[in-house]
Amino acid sequence: MKYIGVDPGESGAIAIIHSSGRIEIFDYQDKKWEEVLRLYARSKQAMKAIIEDVHNMPGQDISHGDVFMKNAGEWRGWMSALEIPFEEKAPISWMNKVLGKRDNEPLPKKPSPEHNMTKKEIDALLSDYEKACRPIKYRNKKNRKAASLDFARRKFPQAAQYLTRVKDHDRAEALLIAYYCQLTDTTRESALELDM
Repeated sequence: MKYIGVDPGESGAIAIIHSSGRIEIFDYQDKKWEEVLRLYARSKQAMKAIIEDVHNMPGQDISHGDVFMKNAGEWRGWMSALEIPFEEKAPISWMNKVLGKRDNEPLPKKPSPEHNMTKKEIDALLSDYEKACRPIKYRNKKNRKAASLDFARRKFPQAAQYLTRVKDHDRAEALLIAYYCQLTDTTRESALELDM
């Protein structure tokens, strides 16, 4: 089985965790991943993927969001064309499972927008909810990226050659999304425990 994690960001990446423990990571710009996925799909090897669900946040530059949407659409297209089963998960889903919830508290109840709220008010309400759900040490994007890189380096020493630079946080997050894919795979005979 191959578990695939995709960080569709501007400088996104794809990571593949093989059931043997081997890891492959490719940058989005380095189109080698296209041939690798084609090869695995042609050989009918069992695969499962998770693509990080991206969307514009309130106050974010629209052109920045356009890149995310374009990249995410390309990843969806590739997975669909190669018949690789995939899901899309919000960052909060995989981060809470892999990096931990904040102070072991249950997640707050998702708010229901009132019928007379404007789109801007609804976006702000949902943004506040997403921030409240993030682990305390990962609320700041810079800290989150550094924490993801640090955890990936410790959890997967065999991937050290892919995670040498500070800017490799996209690779680290793709790897952690692939790990989340592996952790949540219900088709496996025994559940994989999160061992830190």
